[in-house]
Amino acid sequence: MPSARFYFRLWLMLLLALLGLAGLANFIVDPLQVFRRASFFAPHFSENQRYQIPGLARHYAAPIVVLGTSHMENASPKEIAAAFGEPGVKLAIAGSSLTEQELALRLVLATGKVKRVFWGLDYAALAWGDRLVEEWGEFPIYLYEPDLRLVSRYLLSLQTLQDARKALTQAPARGLEELNVWWPQATFSAERVQAAWAAQEWRWTPELRAKSAEQTVWPQFAATLQRRVFETIGQHPTVRFDLVLPPYSILGYANDFRINDEWFFQRMLLRAALREFAARQPNVRLWDFQTDLGLVTDFARYKDLDHFDLPTLRQMLHRVAQDHDPVSDARAPDPLPRQIADFLRPHCQGRGEAAYCTRHIRCGVSRLEAWLEAGGTPERALEFAHRACPG
Repeated sequence: MPSARFYFRLWLMLLLALLGLAGLANFIVDPLQVFRRASFFAPHFSENQRYQIPGLARHYAAPIVVLGTSHMENASPKEIAAAFGEPGVKLAIAGSSLTEQELALRLVLATGKVKRVFWGLDYAALAWGDRLVEEWGEFPIYLYEPDLRLVSRYLLSLQTLQDARKALTQAPARGLEELNVWWPQATFSAERVQAAWAAQEWRWTPELRAKSAEQTVWPQFAATLQRRVFETIGQHPTVRFDLVLPPYSILGYANDFRINDEWFFQRMLLRAALREFAARQPNVRLWDFQTDLGLVTDFARYKDLDHFDLPTLRQMLHRVAQDHDPVSDARAPDPLPRQIADFLRPHCQGRGEAAYCTRHIRCGVSRLEAWLEAGGTPERALEFAHRACPG
């Protein structure tokens, strides 16, 4: 009669065989297209960008690449091609850090197919520091930098097997043109901006303001910018990089003063660092849509304080594609701080919307104007973030 050891070995062999079959099936179907582009079935693209983008970067690389956060998600391949006249791929990740964006960028640059990179740079992406965003689940670093975890987390994963079955038995829910495109479901209006503004007033409690202050460390942010943006660009001198400062409603900057004045002044430092870098790097152009008053004061373009509509994105894509009016003089004073001060001053003097000048905003405006009176130089920006407020 067979011993217990015999049955254990038999069970172990069956288990290993099942795992091997599952791994083989997952490798052949490869639902996330990690190893190859789908060929014998219509691809199913996952809306989980952090999982899907490695496959897109490796196997859908194109001459034009769009990178960034949710502000760039509406840049479908069709919109990119219409602006640049060449095929494009979107690698935007909602709520991403610069670290995540640079991981995607390295993958697509490794294909050798990229000519231009349209990189939307948000302060929020920099504010994550040099780390992966895992607030919404584990970041799958093994898909970007393969190691043994790729076997256990992807090839031997039950979720991958379920995705493979779905890919073979169901029609795709969306193609690349629709993937993570959100503008059709959004409402853009001045009323939505006003509602978002009002909601931010009660959201930022003293406790949350204190927590945000603890996370605001410019030297760490500057190191991330150097490592993830400047050094990566320097390693690819034959690729053209269009660094884009996307427009926000001008209230988005005023909102910084309700949260943490350092946020505002560090935004100014980010802008200064990008201007200086673009001026000395021959394969870089900087595009500043944040100083276009026609964009930032037209609240009908936005669904909240900073997410703009498709016509605005199209305008950005076409302007960059046509090389129309990049930032040309890094030594010239940055016009944005003065524009924000000019917008907020009347409201704080009783000649506008009282809601645009609460106590925190009044304090922030006084610090901003004191900085401008002192010359508005980047070197002294953080000095004024903690300056005593009048009254």
